[in-house]
Amino acid sequence: MSEQKIKSIICAVYGKPSSRTTISRAIDLALEYNAKLTFVHAINAEFLKSSTPAMMPLKTVYKQLHDMGNFAMMMLMDRAERRGVSQTDYRVREGNVREQLLLAVQELRPDILVIGKPTSLLGESVFKEQPLKEFIDQIQLDMGIQIEIVEPETA
Repeated sequence: MSEQKIKSIICAVYGKPSSRTTISRAIDLALEYNAKLTFVHAINAEFLKSSTPAMMPLKTVYKQLHDMGNFAMMMLMDRAERRGVSQTDYRVREGNVREQLLLAVQELRPDILVIGKPTSLLGESVFKEQPLKEFIDQIQLDMGIQIEIVEPETA
């Protein structure tokens, strides 16, 4: 790590069980640096736009997903606080996951972004290896933010 004072950390939370390792690493870093930890979760249900008209409106789906996301992020904040992190926060955003994470990083200007390495367990990952590398390179080049990629636990 660089000699700069680490004051703020963002943890990108996808919500799969493989996120546990990423979350634990972000909490460990927040404790190590006595830094503020912000969990960021993006919801993208745009694939439902092509669903049958009998489905509930997309706005209603987003509302329910947003409520569940808020609840999950509050649980993560509680977990971090119980471990000793004194400053926690969260953001639940709606839309393209990459775009929303980039916007959150631009808005919050953390010193470190903690993100999980893509997995193919239980479905498709938001990031593939190469797009993740390009995303990270963009953030590091544009904003000089340190990125920590966390390997998921293997079962």
